[in-house]
Amino acid sequence: MSLVTFNSDVVIPIFAFQNSLDFIANSCGGLYVKDFQQTTSCFNALCKLLDKILLEDCYDSKTRRMKLGNTLFHERIGSCGGVQFLLACQFTYTIMQKKRRGSMDSNEETNFNAIRLTRGNENRLILVAGRRYLHEYGLRVLRMVVGSGDYSLPPFTIQDKISEDTMQSIRENVSYVIESSSESASIEEPSTSVEESST
Repeated sequence: MSLVTFNSDVVIPIFAFQNSLDFIANSCGGLYVKDFQQTTSCFNALCKLLDKILLEDCYDSKTRRMKLGNTLFHERIGSCGGVQFLLACQFTYTIMQKKRRGSMDSNEETNFNAIRLTRGNENRLILVAGRRYLHEYGLRVLRMVVGSGDYSLPPFTIQDKISEDTMQSIRENVSYVIESSSESASIEEPSTSVEESST
């Protein structure tokens, strides 16, 4: 795949990416082992989802539409706050109606029950920048290992070129999180000691 250069007029939602990834990292209860695995599993799933979209030759609505109530989606992305990251990638809430014969009740399926990335909202630069953000954050903040397992960070194989300004913003934000987290010891491995509760 050849390198692609993008128009610099596109606004990258850096702060939305940062806030959503911070939310994912904090929503699963810090670094207790079980919750940390849930966090890394969410990062893994988001990376794979974006990779699938970015590596497709043409727009496919099926890979850009997910039911919020889908068990696998909820377990790996929805329950960790990963939907906020997808919204930053220009996904929007939508309603998916069940296909059935006859007319639908007007009161049925009135709440948003899915998210999708429409052709009009899709911007490759934003998706590539979001994928890069996931990689940098997972690698440097969560200290994930690049690999193929469910709790590892999928290799960053997208060859599109991101502007140096965007990459610099990503690096600076990630570095800030690392510095802030090291002060509060939130990125250190969980302690094996257990405090005795007073009776």
